[in-house]
Amino acid sequence: MTTTTSRAALTALTTGALALELLLTGCTAGGDDSGDVSGGSSEGSGDSSSSSDSAGGSDGSAPEAEAPESGTLTSFASCDEVGTALGGAIDGLELQEGGSTSASSVQCIWSTPGVEPQEGSAIIALASAQELDAAAIDEQVSQITASEGTESVDDGLASAVGGRAFVSTIDQADVPTTQASVITPHGLVIVGSTAAGEGDEPLSTDDTLALTYALLD
Repeated sequence: MTTTTSRAALTALTTGALALELLLTGCTAGGDDSGDVSGGSSEGSGDSSSSSDSAGGSDGSAPEAEAPESGTLTSFASCDEVGTALGGAIDGLELQEGGSTSASSVQCIWSTPGVEPQEGSAIIALASAQELDAAAIDEQVSQITASEGTESVDDGLASAVGGRAFVSTIDQADVPTTQASVITPHGLVIVGSTAAGEGDEPLSTDDTLALTYALLD
């Protein structure tokens, strides 16, 4: 993997296809020697005694959105560092094996302990750093808006760094899912929340959007 992600891979992120695939199969390292692979059974940043049926962040809270200064992807050394940035949103969830981070990408999933990710609740964080001109951004925006249930958000934090923000609320494979995407001239960040457990609900789109900014500088 090079220091930037291919346009095809970025499009896969943009459309959410990779997000669903990672959720259903477990995220896997991309073989990038420039970053650390982080996984295992480490708990989320909250108290490990939190209820295992917590719908990621429904009992915790997403950090308040902070304005990015440049819209570039924060360089995380591990998914544990990403989890720290996500704060209470991953309370009660467990980091899944195979996640990876590098200077140009993030692929991390936290899910309900003891069950498959598609059977409980999960928080998915995906990001790709790539320099995009106006035409490339328009291309990715077309892919995003073509996805079911996706709508553009008039969001000042994104526009301040030349970016665009989008949210969606859909059922993927009968799993209630919310997702937020922010694309800037420096790449794309996606945060998704799923809740398959009985009585669980995913994070609100406001919360998933706030979480995207936790991954940007």
